[in-house]
Amino acid sequence: MTEFYVHIIIMSLVASSMLTILMLTKRVTQKWFSATWHYYSSLFLFLLFVVPVYVWFQMSTPANPAVSIPTGNEVGATLVNYVSIVLLVGSILFFSVYLFRIVKMTRLLRTTCEESFDETHLIALAYAKKTLKIKRKVTIYLSPYMTTPFIYGIFKPKIVLPSFDFSDEELKHIFLHELTHYKRGDLWTKPLLSIIQSVHWFNPIVHLARREIDRFGEYACDESITKQMNRDERTRYCELLLNVLWNVVDQKHGHYAAMSRIAKAWKEE
Repeated sequence: MTEFYVHIIIMSLVASSMLTILMLTKRVTQKWFSATWHYYSSLFLFLLFVVPVYVWFQMSTPANPAVSIPTGNEVGATLVNYVSIVLLVGSILFFSVYLFRIVKMTRLLRTTCEESFDETHLIALAYAKKTLKIKRKVTIYLSPYMTTPFIYGIFKPKIVLPSFDFSDEELKHIFLHELTHYKRGDLWTKPLLSIIQSVHWFNPIVHLARREIDRFGEYACDESITKQMNRDERTRYCELLLNVLWNVVDQKHGHYAAMSRIAKAWKEE
């Protein structure tokens, strides 16, 4: 187990250094590269937390004696073992909290959501699916306890809407936004990132980078939707989503979808 965490720490240092450079230079790179570029670049570098790229460099250099941890000092060896145990326990606790939140959310949705058969909802969903060329069945649910729309369910995707009266245009944009997440594979990506985050819970960079990925993921999603729109249409799209967010977000409520994170950034622009 000790050797395993030696590799984990090395991978953590490599990934952290690369992600730190990317985050420190984002003010410059945002002027030249799209949100989609930032999203996938951050995502790729985040995967370095579990990909031992340093081994490839070792394989390309002349063979050197293997680096081993000295075991002659019993105190030092015991300390290393304790550190490994602490890291393992921390990972288990971090992932357990993540699973607890997922289970809690799933139970809440099962007990409070009602499937929507509203014709307005179904027409807007059909429009979004046709636009994005999605054929898979997607179910719409209404929940009085959710504050923002979101999509969940890897194998049976469901879009949850707050119990709020949306206009036809708002519904189309909401479904386009959520289905773009589905089409890009975000429903698979987010659990994977959470697993990596739980392994490297001790590294503050992994948490900062995860927030950056989520943020750029939202920007990239909207960028994908608006790339075919003219300036007026893009402005209207932003205004519609902002109106939706300000109407449904309750700052005292604990449940927030990632979609709400874009509101502040748009307001500042």
